[in-house]
Amino acid sequence: MSLATLYFVSIDAYTYTAAMRFLFKLVLLCTFLHYKEVQDKNAFYTFFGLLLLTDVLALFVAEVNNYFLVPIGIIFFVCYILLLRDAYRQFKIQDPRNVVAFYYLFVILINAVLVILHLINLYGYMEGQLAIFIGQVFYNIALYFMIVLSLAYYLNSYSKKSMYFLIASLSFVCSDILVSAFLFYNIQESIISFHTFLSMIGYVFFFNYFFTAEKPQMIEAEILKELSERKAASKG
Repeated sequence: MSLATLYFVSIDAYTYTAAMRFLFKLVLLCTFLHYKEVQDKNAFYTFFGLLLLTDVLALFVAEVNNYFLVPIGIIFFVCYILLLRDAYRQFKIQDPRNVVAFYYLFVILINAVLVILHLINLYGYMEGQLAIFIGQVFYNIALYFMIVLSLAYYLNSYSKKSMYFLIASLSFVCSDILVSAFLFYNIQESIISFHTFLSMIGYVFFFNYFFTAEKPQMIEAEILKELSERKAASKG
């Protein structure tokens, strides 16, 4: 099994769409800079530069070798860490002792089980490639925390910025699931088109995330006031 198949379905398919993704990101950048102001320039331009770098590297994959895809996977991992760090600074966790928190814990536990089962299944396909398997473990952990943090962010903010981050994270994770579907269930290779489409949706919402100020729908004081009023009404 080649690294090309493991990371991006196939070298030819990934390289073929690299130029399209590169131009799409440049169009997004010009459009957003024209209409909006970026909130955190350092974080955004680092994220954007890394994404462009993956496409530039992908253009040369077919002419080098399969192992040229390893740095691309590492760059995506760094992008996810950057997004996790930035999103973590955007919200404050409210009182975790409520029904929503219980369901949130239930969801993340289910996802943890699914990630573990996926990695166990993946290990069977990667005998003798321990280093690459370890890389996939870290990569899937990063994706898992993207879902965990995006849900926590949205449930503790309900802002447009948190919604953008949640939808973008789901788009990226679903596109990665499509790659795994091709690898393990032999779905036709044209699935790369849908994978690219979902990735582009993720780009749009991550751009919205970086260009939107954090404005929670309700501040903490308002939330506590509403909860006390509901509690008093239920007793009455």
